[in-house]
Amino acid sequence: MSEIFAVTMPKWGLEMTEGQLAAWHVAEGDAVAKGAELADIETAKIVNTLECEDDGVVARLIGRTGEVYPVGALLAVVAPAGTSAAGIDAFIAQKTGAAMSEPVIAPQVPPAAPKATPLAKRAAVELGVDLASLTPDGARIRQADVQAAAVTPLATPRALKRAAELGISLAGITGTGRQGRITWEDIEPGASAIAPVSPKIGVAAQRDELLPLSGMRRAIANTLQAAKQTIPHFYLTMDVEMDRLLALRAEVNTPASATKLSVNDFLLCAAAKSLTACPDMNVHFTPEGIRRFARVDLGVAVSIEGGLLVPVIRDAANLSLSVLSAAARDLALKARGRGLQSDDMQGGTFTVSNLGMFGVRQFEAIINPPQGGILAVGATRREARETKDGGVGFVTVLSVTLSCDHRAIDGALGAQFLADFKARVEAPLSLLV
Repeated sequence: MSEIFAVTMPKWGLEMTEGQLAAWHVAEGDAVAKGAELADIETAKIVNTLECEDDGVVARLIGRTGEVYPVGALLAVVAPAGTSAAGIDAFIAQKTGAAMSEPVIAPQVPPAAPKATPLAKRAAVELGVDLASLTPDGARIRQADVQAAAVTPLATPRALKRAAELGISLAGITGTGRQGRITWEDIEPGASAIAPVSPKIGVAAQRDELLPLSGMRRAIANTLQAAKQTIPHFYLTMDVEMDRLLALRAEVNTPASATKLSVNDFLLCAAAKSLTACPDMNVHFTPEGIRRFARVDLGVAVSIEGGLLVPVIRDAANLSLSVLSAAARDLALKARGRGLQSDDMQGGTFTVSNLGMFGVRQFEAIINPPQGGILAVGATRREARETKDGGVGFVTVLSVTLSCDHRAIDGALGAQFLADFKARVEAPLSLLV
């Protein structure tokens, strides 16, 4: 390498305008090779790793963990070994239009502590290490010095926060993240079996705290606030009897079945086919007019830590139930593992949101613009109903609520869609064809 180069906020996808610097994986002074992982960047929908574009040394870290930066913003500087501080300052001044002799990252420990790199200071705060007790291996205390002295294993910020919430010790937990880091997922499966410890003074469990907005949470807030303010929602609720579908599912899901179908799989299939039968429901409202789609690209709301993602099942109405089930399961796993790509979430024509697994009986979902509608699915319940012979019997009932954009969809059309959906669910053999 012969030139200094800037590490900037990347642009991943046409809609990306900003990103949140979720974590640094390097410290100032680290030698890095082309393709090395520099940082995690969180966008409104995904978390990706920013890689180094050439060999060099991390000369300056400028971006602060947790802060949101526009696309193109300067995050760090990588330079050839031996580049002078004055040369780095001049490069930054050229890129930002301001002189800069110190890193932008502010110290997070008392000024009386020994001289340390910004990442070392942050690690000391997170891991509870007293910098005054450390002897640096070099001119300054570095992140590796802090990690080596830490009693608490190295963990991601989300894992540290979750451990504090649960009041548990990270000692003895094996990390599965990068470089052995303990992740949120490492804590959750065994949280009930881990012995609680007394939380340290000042942790989140003992005081109120302000949680910064992640890129995802900010996008959710902006999108849904605008949707609720600008879209004239109206809601239609219908009860659907589920006994025949549940019986069919039990018959199909034999012990020898390679794929186990969920109730939600049947409901997604029914919604997709009903959108084909009622094509005026499969629409987007735009300033130019109502765009009606020939294909059903069905959005499926997936709850993940810190937010909600809506991956899209392509051409859902023409998929067999088993193929649709596999697609939905794959997308949900990718969503929870933050493995979705931008293309996985673009272009949905209609969305289904199911909170039945949480015991929610009924709810009204906010439309995901520019889509014309969203179907909210609640939990099944047993109800006593009059039978055809005048007696009383119990049936399994599910309530679904359709939210419609009244600019594109009228009440009668929404009712027609729900009636078609109800008929398909109550005659579930049609979903296997």
